[in-house]
Amino acid sequence: MIATLILLGVAAILTTLAAPWVLPRALNRTLRHKPYPVSECAAKLHRSLVVADLHADALLWRRDLLRRSTVGHVDLPRLRAGNVAVQVFATVNTFPGAAVYHGRTYRLNLGGLQAAAQRWPLSTWRSAYARTLHQAAKLEALAKRSVGAVRIMRSARDLDEVLEARRAGAGVIGAVLAIEGATALEGEMRNVDALFSAGFRVLTITHFCDNAVGGSSNGLKRHGLTNFGRDVFARMEELSFIIDLAHASPTLIDDALECTTRPVMVSHTGLRDIWDDVRNLSDDQARAIADKGGIIGIGYWRDALGPPSLERIAETLCYGVELVGPGHMALGSDFDGGGAAPLDASELPALTEKLLRAGLDEDVIAGVMGGNAVGFLRQALPES
Repeated sequence: MIATLILLGVAAILTTLAAPWVLPRALNRTLRHKPYPVSECAAKLHRSLVVADLHADALLWRRDLLRRSTVGHVDLPRLRAGNVAVQVFATVNTFPGAAVYHGRTYRLNLGGLQAAAQRWPLSTWRSAYARTLHQAAKLEALAKRSVGAVRIMRSARDLDEVLEARRAGAGVIGAVLAIEGATALEGEMRNVDALFSAGFRVLTITHFCDNAVGGSSNGLKRHGLTNFGRDVFARMEELSFIIDLAHASPTLIDDALECTTRPVMVSHTGLRDIWDDVRNLSDDQARAIADKGGIIGIGYWRDALGPPSLERIAETLCYGVELVGPGHMALGSDFDGGGAAPLDASELPALTEKLLRAGLDEDVIAGVMGGNAVGFLRQALPES
């Protein structure tokens, strides 16, 4: 018995030590494929684009994002190779929580275990708020070490300065901080202001579990907006803190569209007419979001697309353009979010190729690949 316990203890220690390196490689795979063909026409068009991605979880993992890696999907060299100008970096704080996923019910929060395995500060092991701030500090440190190559954007003025620098030939990438799950608020209204002051500009209201603000598409109750949530939304609108309805329950989406006055974002999702998953938007939901001036980012993983491929990404984007108009569709990769993708950030020219082959004209492609997202952010971010 004692020997068994010792072996189990050693196994637990080795697992903890290995987790920061093993998990990212196992979870954030790029599906094996031959090099994607990119015509000169598509390559030239892609070089002219302002590419933007509304959701990536790269801050969750123990990697140096200034160095090119074969692990995961996002780092600075691969973003540059993909001509990405704007990247929204999400901070995951609770996963999965009390959630229903693919028919199974989970009541386990791995957020603290993830923090402990990666040797984050002790405070992050128990606090969703602390985990959120820790990931923001990681992006701040990354931006500082990059010596201007990565700039955190907190205002429309910051965005315009990044785009002006890129027009002048600088390879700068503008980063926006997002929170994935209002669990980070820990039920405290004051934390809305505190997290905004810490540089966050997007709050994805729910992740996989319901919380004090509203219900998740994978939640146990999938309820709508709570009274506390209405107060949170009102304060967010005062601050120009962007509301993101990715992962939201249908009732929460309806409630949010009813009570908000500013356009909302759905940073990473799919469309149910392409792939029927609880995470994806119905046609009516997509139209309602677009009618309020919102933006919809299409993800690259299986639950968003069905069998993931460049063709499926292009098909979903084209369907969305036809459904809600060309000005409301965007990229929302969910890179490094624990799912396999058919490409990494460096291979985005191949998606431009697929959109050309699908028959979209160049102006529509320019919007979908980033122009729409940039226009939305310019209107939604604080002026200065």
